[in-house]
Amino acid sequence: MNNHIYIESEKVFKKYEIEENFKKINDKFRMAAVTGNRAIVYYNYGDWENAITGQLDAAKIFESIKDTEGICNTHNTIGNIFLKTGDTARATRYYRETILLCGNRFKNIKANAYSNIGIIHLDHDRPDSALFYFRKNL
Repeated sequence: MNNHIYIESEKVFKKYEIEENFKKINDKFRMAAVTGNRAIVYYNYGDWENAITGQLDAAKIFESIKDTEGICNTHNTIGNIFLKTGDTARATRYYRETILLCGNRFKNIKANAYSNIGIIHLDHDRPDSALFYFRKNL
């Protein structure tokens, strides 16, 4: 991890008070998006705890404005974070939640979640289960 870039990212968020400005104008969609993007910065630098916390915070904001697509995206991203840390049980849980939340909408997000569950099964030497999820992804 390049600590210098990580620290600079933190300075940018603080300097411009990005989240605070969206709070002031009550733009919850952008507040959620920025919170999620900030969490992705944490993810990119291996700060899993802040990445997960940030995505959960973004999901809560999306829930407050009933933005199902945002909720689906954040749950899928949380699954990706857990997958990256090797916690496949939690990753699978969040991918399944993503699939349920998406219903018949947001097919690209849903397909990604199915594919990631398939990858987990493949990594655990369960090719038949993996194939099942890969087919659902189509």
